[in-house]
Amino acid sequence: MKSNRLKVSVALVLGLLLAFAPSAEAGRKISNTVPQLGLWFKENSELTSMSSVIYGKAKADSTDSYDWKICGELSSKVCTDAEEIMIIHSLPICSASADFNCISGTWAISPTGERIDGVAVKRMAAKGNGDFSAVPSMGLSEGNGTGTIFKYPGVLNSGGKDTYLVTVRSMYNFKKKAGDAAFTNDYSIRNFRAGVLPVEEFTGNYVPVHVTDGYGSDAGLGKAPDGTDCQSSDYGLCEAIRDFPDGYQFGLKIRSTKKLTGWFHGRIHQPIIETIANGDGQDISIQALPVKVTALDYLAPISEYSQAAKDVIFSDREWGVSGDPARGIKIVAGLDQQEARDVFKLFNSAFKDTSSYEHTYWSVSALGYFNENDSIQRCSDQSGNLAGIVTTNSLLYSAGPPTFNKESDSLDYQLASPHFESNGKETVGSYDLLIRADVARCIYGFSKAPVSASISIVSSDGDAKVATTVLGEKDGWLFVSAQGFGFSSPTVRVKFTQEAPVVVTPSPTASPTVVPAPAVAPKRTIACVKGKTIKKVTGTKPICPKGYKKA
Repeated sequence: MKSNRLKVSVALVLGLLLAFAPSAEAGRKISNTVPQLGLWFKENSELTSMSSVIYGKAKADSTDSYDWKICGELSSKVCTDAEEIMIIHSLPICSASADFNCISGTWAISPTGERIDGVAVKRMAAKGNGDFSAVPSMGLSEGNGTGTIFKYPGVLNSGGKDTYLVTVRSMYNFKKKAGDAAFTNDYSIRNFRAGVLPVEEFTGNYVPVHVTDGYGSDAGLGKAPDGTDCQSSDYGLCEAIRDFPDGYQFGLKIRSTKKLTGWFHGRIHQPIIETIANGDGQDISIQALPVKVTALDYLAPISEYSQAAKDVIFSDREWGVSGDPARGIKIVAGLDQQEARDVFKLFNSAFKDTSSYEHTYWSVSALGYFNENDSIQRCSDQSGNLAGIVTTNSLLYSAGPPTFNKESDSLDYQLASPHFESNGKETVGSYDLLIRADVARCIYGFSKAPVSASISIVSSDGDAKVATTVLGEKDGWLFVSAQGFGFSSPTVRVKFTQEAPVVVTPSPTASPTVVPAPAVAPKRTIACVKGKTIKKVTGTKPICPKGYKKA
């Protein structure tokens, strides 16, 4: 089996997203002479497109992606001479010699509640050209390959195998002075992504992902004999993607030397999250059900597109594209980008609101703040802890945490997905929001009194959709879950409320009657005479004593 090899670089607008798109490019105008047009929207293309590697860039202000050079080790001359360092790190399994920045456990929970712990089998790949040694003083564990194959005994995926690829990939970066040792610096987490992927192994002419200068890779992943993608590869081996068994939950525990803060997005359902402080870092445990996600991977004749769609596509605008212009062009975009949702609406009639195919996924990613309301960012950043997680099986979704809608006083989340699966059945939507109670109270200005929530699914035409919802608060988290709703472009609207405290107002009473004081008569003095004796008497009504006469 000949593997598909593709150079991927951060110079591309779509970055690592293009790693699995055949003949993918970015920043290209589309000619109106192209015979067919389509979309290539697919989940999970970034998880294993790059293996562990350390890059150094000589000039931090350079915008040329090809200035990134592979260091090998942090102690190398390339890293010492660099002004900026970037590390792509596939976390190893925790051990006595690597008990930091590692995977400390993974498991499955059967439909009957039985826990099946995962058993590590091998690293994929066994050796990569960007592998690096641990630097304990920095809390940096060794970096190797793209993930680890685990067995969950008896938990058979759609390929009839109990093998799963578990991968946790972090990206770190820091700047420094040229000539200073790189391994004495602190670093911040720039990106985080974790996933459990059902796989079936095939042998053939496969090679592992080969990282290159220019912050990219020759993606040697290829395809299995049945045409499905290899999620990971090694010399002679392909771990092809398969689907999860029904009803099983999967869990992952990570030990991080840095706190994972802000907001997460997940391709999971009904997640249970636990975070425990561990020095300056934390242990994070996530358990959830996988979700089925649709995909759009098709070409349709230009005649099937509306004039409005043609006007947008055949303009001076540049697009991420895949394919041969002589046969047809597929537009490639990030699933969390507004651009993808805009094109989805324009192309809906061409793909007949129907998915090309579906797969089940279990993945969690850190989210940025690029589309976020100030109040959400302010409240999320206050404690430096994980603020919340938004999960959905919608193919497309709005970037970042929900947007705070001041008009409806709600947290809104935009979704878009084909209304029908490839088999013609209606796509059933799911949405979960877990938000730390203190973050929700901060956004709304609530007190510490109990908080309640309501959730509605509003279609693109403004009609409210019926959905099964679950609301509650536990262990400092508010959780809202909805499932059973349909697509194509709904808005999930969550509103938190809190009863106002009862203020006891005293009953009004009649004002007291004020009686004016009686006027006081002025005092006067009179003279009284008795013979030669004269006596003065003072009073309001003075009277002469007996025997005296008033003079």
